[in-house]
Amino acid sequence: MNEQHSVDFIKMEGTANDYVFIDRVGSDRAAAQLASGWPASAEPGTTMGSALIARMADRHTGVGGDGVVFIDPPYGDAGDALARMRMFNADGSPSAMCGNALRCIALFARMHLTEAAEFQLQSDVGLHRVRVLGFDSAAREGVFEINLGAPVFTPEEVPFDLAQLAPDAEQLKDGPLLNVQLNDPRAAAGKHAIPPATVLSMGNPHCVLFVDDADYDGFEELGPLLERHPAFPARTNVEFVSITADGLYQRTYERGTGETLSCGSGACAVHVAAVLTGRSGPVGRIQVRGGELELEWQGSADSDAGVIMRGPARVAFEGRANLC
Repeated sequence: MNEQHSVDFIKMEGTANDYVFIDRVGSDRAAAQLASGWPASAEPGTTMGSALIARMADRHTGVGGDGVVFIDPPYGDAGDALARMRMFNADGSPSAMCGNALRCIALFARMHLTEAAEFQLQSDVGLHRVRVLGFDSAAREGVFEINLGAPVFTPEEVPFDLAQLAPDAEQLKDGPLLNVQLNDPRAAAGKHAIPPATVLSMGNPHCVLFVDDADYDGFEELGPLLERHPAFPARTNVEFVSITADGLYQRTYERGTGETLSCGSGACAVHVAAVLTGRSGPVGRIQVRGGELELEWQGSADSDAGVIMRGPARVAFEGRANLC
């Protein structure tokens, strides 16, 4: 990309999971691109687009964030959805779901698109019902409830390679992958063994590990190892979870980004895993390094009940980035 481009952006965060948002809600694609300044030659999903996204997300040489999110017009069978979320990780790779970013778009919609207390948003997973639980227009922040949809346990849909299960996990192949042991791909044993994992998708893959202390140094060793474990052909988000006096505490090593201070879809995956393994009731709170989220799931492994997430969103600042 040789020409200079000035791209308008909004920096928003939900429990300190921060993203650079590009507003492209317009009557058509050309108008939306013109409004934001995003170059047509770097459309998200292209090689040039991925490079520009990674540049914007860089905390040293760009705007800085856990990724870049496009607020696009709805498409296809979108019902009455106000906007579509297209989310990209800090390395430029795409992801179909981001719970914290979806709450931020809910805040954007409440600020600019509607005064309704309930509305719908669209992601690559589907449609999501939003409820406004609190909104402060002056502070540009709010609290929102969003249905992220039903968890997926089918290995092919996660996706997950069953051949990477340890032999003693063979009998679990026909049901949800709860507390299963993954093969260790390391040529030599590491300092920390891989704990049993619960594997599911919330529109993006998650590997949930219940450990004695989520702050143990195994996080730094096992996070990047499991993100790229051969069991996950599309890579995975990795959640380390421990039980505290206040409930569950979660740290996340995100696919394509590394550790983030919060992961909304990860919190949903953790809550589902905790319910299915008897560690939580249908409603629970999860502490993340950036704050707290409330989750509700009235489902089971064979139901289509969606996971409800409640939490804050806030505008940090807006600006214009000059990116060549």
